[in-house]
Amino acid sequence: MRRWGWAVLDGDIGTVEAGNARGRWQRAMTDKLAELDEHRGMAAQRSTETRRRICEVQADQPVLRHRQQEFERYAVTARSTSWPDVAEKARYLIQLLAITPEARDARRQPRIASVLEDLARLSE
Repeated sequence: MRRWGWAVLDGDIGTVEAGNARGRWQRAMTDKLAELDEHRGMAAQRSTETRRRICEVQADQPVLRHRQQEFERYAVTARSTSWPDVAEKARYLIQLLAITPEARDARRQPRIASVLEDLARLSE
């Protein structure tokens, strides 16, 4: 008696003989990996991709924080030698302030943008 089973070969689902003449089971092996996301719905794929990206971002956060601290130690704490240097430091600090919850207020956003434009114009 012969038994049949399902296997993924070359990305397609096909039947393969699962038992040999002695009734022993054999497994079909392939070097090609199956892309499981292809068989899931779009919502599930988006959810998985979102989780993957969140994990990547969370893994990058300590490195980014360390680089920002090094930059601030070097650039912001160093003495300025000209007005354009002062303007660049002020621009950096204002941009840091702009991402805080207090600065996201709709009334403050135009003011922050105006000051950054002034600094860019006057430091040229």
